[in-house]
Amino acid sequence: MEDGRFRLLVDSLPELIWMSGKDKRCLYFNQQWLTFTGRSLQQELGNGWMEGVHRSDYERRASIYASAFDNGEAFTIEYRLRRFDGEYRWVLDTGRPWYSSDRKFAGYVGSAIDITERKQAEQAVRESEERFRQLAENIDQVFWFMEASPQRVLYVSPAFERFWGISAQALYNNPELWIHAVHTEDRARVERLFLSWVAGERDAFDVEYRVQGHDGLVRWIHDRGTKIYDDAGELVRLSGIAENITARKQAAEDREQLQIQVQQSQKMEAIGRLTGGIAHDFNNILASILGYTGLALRRFVTDKEGKLAEYLQEVYRAGERAQDLVTQMLAFGRDTDGESKPRKLGSLVDETIKMLQSSLPSGIELSAPLEDDTPAVMIDSVHLYQLMINLCINACDAMAGRGRIHIYLRHLQGVNTLCSSCHRQVQGEFVELTVKDTGIGMGPDVMGRMFDPFFSGKTPVKGTGMGLSVVHGIVHDRNGHIVVESTQNVGSAFRLLFPVVKNEKDSKNSKRSKRKKGVGGKG
Repeated sequence: MEDGRFRLLVDSLPELIWMSGKDKRCLYFNQQWLTFTGRSLQQELGNGWMEGVHRSDYERRASIYASAFDNGEAFTIEYRLRRFDGEYRWVLDTGRPWYSSDRKFAGYVGSAIDITERKQAEQAVRESEERFRQLAENIDQVFWFMEASPQRVLYVSPAFERFWGISAQALYNNPELWIHAVHTEDRARVERLFLSWVAGERDAFDVEYRVQGHDGLVRWIHDRGTKIYDDAGELVRLSGIAENITARKQAAEDREQLQIQVQQSQKMEAIGRLTGGIAHDFNNILASILGYTGLALRRFVTDKEGKLAEYLQEVYRAGERAQDLVTQMLAFGRDTDGESKPRKLGSLVDETIKMLQSSLPSGIELSAPLEDDTPAVMIDSVHLYQLMINLCINACDAMAGRGRIHIYLRHLQGVNTLCSSCHRQVQGEFVELTVKDTGIGMGPDVMGRMFDPFFSGKTPVKGTGMGLSVVHGIVHDRNGHIVVESTQNVGSAFRLLFPVVKNEKDSKNSKRSKRKKGVGGKG
């Protein structure tokens, strides 16, 4: 009777129950086991049940089972067992030794439960974690998770080390390391925004800033944070994504620089054409004024010391000054060309300096450390004289007649800078002619407009505003560039960069560039 109640109890359990003798052969399976496998008790007894174990798990299951028997130890094992419908299901099987009434080892009793859903869930989690790991390790973004209070980094993806130059483990040990790597100009702002966001004073943490890694490179980062709350509405986690936007920032800067170049080119070309046209018409009018004024002085003025002679001479001198202005306008409009050919600047600069020294105010000192035997560039003596006269006159005005002008001539290789006139990147090999003064310097407003025609920082009495425009036209007509460095109350330096002529092809290209009309040839 008791045996019947025991069997009834065991058959009603949801677990798969089995029992073996001390010979390792099974001598009992409950009804749940038989229902699961779809086999009869006779088929399962002995070692018949092993026929349902998946072949990949068979040897491992048998080995653990035998080892436990030999040592009289309990065991737990996971393996796949064939169900009645032919599907292999994962089971967790636990076996323990049992003893007879006289305390002698009698075999094992065990129970198995279906854990297929759990195994599938674990596999799904592993696959998800693997996908996340692959994504985190290969994407050019930083994923981060932190405890809100106290602030402790729970996870940061490998890209963090690439951007910040700090290992993830170091950040786990010291959560403040990320802010220490933020660029010094951005650090206080970013830290203030982050802390106010955590404290609930700001709705969002969405900020761009620079970080400087151990490799010395500065990278732009776009960092966005999200808050995670528990069921009670308490802030428990902080998470976010930090993206490397350096390329995007650089592209935006390049687009802005290109726009400036295009605008400058279009402006200079339009003004150049207008200036050239006006200068031609104005020159014709001046020719008449000067011609008839000279004729009147020679033929109709008998008293050379009288008022009429004085007045006509003033008209003639004013006409000559106007003619000088027209000459500059024509040079800017590029309707007048000298004979440019490959020349070494040393002797030309020396000759020009000798002429300059006699015309400079007595309070101006002139020094000219020139490199010997610099390579040839495309230039003509008239235009070189124009360049140096214009720059030295500007320097004298900036120093109010007292100071020092330094003129340098040197050969440069590997130049990599930005042209202050056409705003293009300048790279390569050049001969540099520099005129540097110790004057009042220029502010950003003047620096931004100094090459515009008719713009002048001088009084109307002192200048027309064409000097630097003429310098721009002459230099860029020869595929050169201008770099200006200026500090207020310290002085200014105008560096003229002329490309080195290495062969006949360079010479022909320069001449072909000169024949183009307008002011577009700023290469």
